[in-house]
Amino acid sequence: MREKIRKLPFRKKLLYSYLLLLLLFAAAIVFYTVQQVRHLMQLDMDYMDQANQQINLTLNMVAGSAEKLRYLHFSDETMRTILMRPSENFTAEELWEAEDHIRNLLAVETNLDSYLLRATIETSDGRVYQSLVADEDRYLEQMRALAGQQEWVDTSQTFYTGVYHLEINMVTYETVTMITPVYDTSQQDPIGMLYVDLDFGILKEQLDQMRQGNAAPAHFAILNREGVLYHSAEQTEDYPADLDAAELYPELEELAKRGGSDIRMEIDHRTCSVSVAYNEEAGWMLLQYRPREDLYFEILPDILRIVGVSAVVWGLLLALGLLFVNQVSRPVRLLSNVMGQVGQVKSGEVPVIDEKENIWEDEMGVLISSYNEMARRINENIIRSYMAELEQKRTELKMLQFQINPHFLYNALNTISSIAVLENVDYIPQIADSLSEIFRYNIKGKNIVQIQEELQQVDNYLQLQNIRFQGRFEVNVDIPEEIRRCEIIKFVLQPIVENSIHHGFTEHRKKDRLKISGMRMEEDIFLTVEDNGCGMKEEQVDELNRRLESGTVSELTENARSIGLSNVNARLKNFYGEMYGIRVESRYGEFTKIILRVKAVPPETGG
Repeated sequence: MREKIRKLPFRKKLLYSYLLLLLLFAAAIVFYTVQQVRHLMQLDMDYMDQANQQINLTLNMVAGSAEKLRYLHFSDETMRTILMRPSENFTAEELWEAEDHIRNLLAVETNLDSYLLRATIETSDGRVYQSLVADEDRYLEQMRALAGQQEWVDTSQTFYTGVYHLEINMVTYETVTMITPVYDTSQQDPIGMLYVDLDFGILKEQLDQMRQGNAAPAHFAILNREGVLYHSAEQTEDYPADLDAAELYPELEELAKRGGSDIRMEIDHRTCSVSVAYNEEAGWMLLQYRPREDLYFEILPDILRIVGVSAVVWGLLLALGLLFVNQVSRPVRLLSNVMGQVGQVKSGEVPVIDEKENIWEDEMGVLISSYNEMARRINENIIRSYMAELEQKRTELKMLQFQINPHFLYNALNTISSIAVLENVDYIPQIADSLSEIFRYNIKGKNIVQIQEELQQVDNYLQLQNIRFQGRFEVNVDIPEEIRRCEIIKFVLQPIVENSIHHGFTEHRKKDRLKISGMRMEEDIFLTVEDNGCGMKEEQVDELNRRLESGTVSELTENARSIGLSNVNARLKNFYGEMYGIRVESRYGEFTKIILRVKAVPPETGG
């Protein structure tokens, strides 16, 4: 992974780094949005908890108004005496007075509290005292049935009925009745039952007002084990009141024990945030719930606003980032592209960046200007070096051609040959003809010849030398026909042979031997000129090879012994490349071997 990153272009590294920052920015926005949603959900949950607390206080107040009636006989001695005295101990007049007294007390208490509709006391011996008389028989039958279903285990137990319709004085009320035992002063023995009818309609109105007071109200329900007493969804068309109390109540009861809150609970077949509170006075479960889609719909404008602003900011940052990356990477890319071309330039000239493209005045602009200045100086040095080398090659060529006019010499030799024939001098025409062939070969326009032609010129030269030295040389040529047909730059073998004769055979011997051989290795040809002359010392050979390898022609030409080698070597390297040229092997007093390495060029492919 690190290797891939290192190989990335600078522009991509910069771009990817900036995109990573933008992704981190986007992630931060998403995180912020999620946190905002969670915050709003928590606020919503807090509101529902507070609403439950407020409703619980209201219910406790209502329950307290009803609950105080069960202790009314504690503060009124007459009422206490009446309730605890058996009915058979009362005269008819006393019973009527007792009924009137208790009725008045109950009426006063119920009239003082708007939640209380009616209070009824039924003693253990069957006497009934009511603040208002209305359908007494049917009512008592119903209450007795409900009371009989309860298991009264302690003096504080109270039971609340579900909501039902009760008609009092031709007015129908939504009613909830509190049923509770009435005990004597010792709180040990029950002396009767108390039935307090509560106006649930007033409570519903208050609950509705509380709900409407909130801009985004949660739904609210009051449940007991038997059913739903109140459901705010009845007030809207969006949510039908289809809560299943029997199924839901155990789950709510368990939730109340765990803390009373849940953000993911199924209510009305919807995922809801739920807050639950238990009213111990009435035994009712208070349920606040809000469908998640309602909350999402409420906060959707805020989320869209955040996302929209973030998208605009992100887009602007992306555009600015791309512009920034382009501006920063452009000079680096420009400089990199130009520097990358340095190694690919075949002409040897280092490319220069157009000054019109250098629009930067910072460090990159200075760097580009410095590179241009360096490139100009290098190019100037290259040109000077090239011109010097060219002038040197011209000088070498003139030296190689012995600073003579080949045409003039060719015509003069023809004249000498004609005179020698007229004067009947046998060897002079041979000399003149050999020299003519050499000079004719030298002045030909083409520079590429077959190795066979080079060998022919060597033979012409050796004929001249044999005439001079009267057969002193023994020449052996061992070059395969395949190599003879290959092409080579001309005039490379004769100078080597000449060098061997002039400098190798300095001492008089009975027989001097010269061997010219050739071999091919893959794409190269090795031509060898070996003599059995005086040879050279090891340090001389090393120095000569060093100069030949480095191509320091000026040093070589200072030594007359190596002038021919230097020129041939320089021409070979110039034509074939630096890996080609001449190498010398020699042993003092024994031999000298000159090895020419050239590229194997088949016929008709050179030039």
